[in-house]
Amino acid sequence: MSDDKLKENIKAFLNLIDKLYEDGIIDIFEQINQSDFRILNYLLHNNDAHPSDIASSLSLTRSNTAAALKNLENKNYLTRVINETNRRQIFVSLTEEGKNYVNLCNTQLELLLKGWFSVLSQEEIDTLFSLVKKALDPKSMSNKLKEFTFGG
Repeated sequence: MSDDKLKENIKAFLNLIDKLYEDGIIDIFEQINQSDFRILNYLLHNNDAHPSDIASSLSLTRSNTAAALKNLENKNYLTRVINETNRRQIFVSLTEEGKNYVNLCNTQLELLLKGWFSVLSQEEIDTLFSLVKKALDPKSMSNKLKEFTFGG
């Protein structure tokens, strides 16, 4: 692919992403970052989790996890409870507000994806998945990133 065609494709793709923002389609997701959202989803299915379990399960650093937990606690989305028998042990749980928020985000995401998929045939959906998997394949991505980073 020529550099001009690649630049044209990048611009077109970024215009599609801009449209998502302009149309307000992803407004709810602007209020939370990816790590926070992943932690809330983890806690939805793993109540009373230990912070180190959250970090390892989501491949986050302990320091990033601690900062995210503090942020989410400040928003009243979760609580931390100290184990009475071992005061060094902390358990993290979602509050009702946290459960409501993560369920709302998940519902919005599901509606968004249903809307997108509803205008595609199953064959087109299969092709879309195949193309995204190919584009995100770590082997091909690392080679392409080397090309862009180091000029080939």
